[in-house]
Amino acid sequence: NTSTNTSTNTITYTPTNTPTNTATSTATNTTTNTVTNTATDTFTNTPTNTSTNSPTYTPTNTPTNTSTYTPTNTLTPTLTATNSATNTITNTPTITPTSTSTNTPTNSPTWTQTVVSTITETFTPTIPTGIVVFPNPYNPDTAIRGTVKITGMPFGSIFNVFTVSGEIVRSQTAGNGVNGWTEWDGKNNVGQIAATGIYYYVVRLGNETLAKGALIIRRGTN
Repeated sequence: NTSTNTSTNTITYTPTNTPTNTATSTATNTTTNTVTNTATDTFTNTPTNTSTNSPTYTPTNTPTNTSTYTPTNTLTPTLTATNSATNTITNTPTITPTSTSTNTPTNSPTWTQTVVSTITETFTPTIPTGIVVFPNPYNPDTAIRGTVKITGMPFGSIFNVFTVSGEIVRSQTAGNGVNGWTEWDGKNNVGQIAATGIYYYVVRLGNETLAKGALIIRRGTN
């Protein structure tokens, strides 16, 4: 009798996929026009002509002849006329108009409009749309930190796990940041370990469903 012992080594490779979501910032240039009105004062001199009448007196000599009779007593009375010239001065006014020019300054503001363009650069982060649940199938005994990871969740979104009958098992909210994430330790909301089987997950943000699918839980080292 010949006894032969044959040892067979079986090596099993389990690939682990770790997805990485990268947020991309989009730069937006916004042009803002600022209108500035500037007043410029312009002074204008306006001449005003004022006429003034100034009287000028011109003396005029007007001779007046006056006859005086002087009697001479003789046997025959004789009247001798004597002419005496008397100058009478008469002032005749002459009106001479005088024109006086007066400059009146006038202030006229002139408005100048200045447009200043300001360019503001705004960075808008682009949220990754891929929500990844891994590992799936999920084995709490072999998974890193013993948890299933959910990445790519927007801030404030909720990860829900249901049984096939629709009963809620666990609800968790994503962490802070653009690429939010959370981890599930395979326990329900009261801390009990979820049994091996098929579950369904749904990721919601408000009333919007962002992702959903099946999640398989396996236990043990096989």
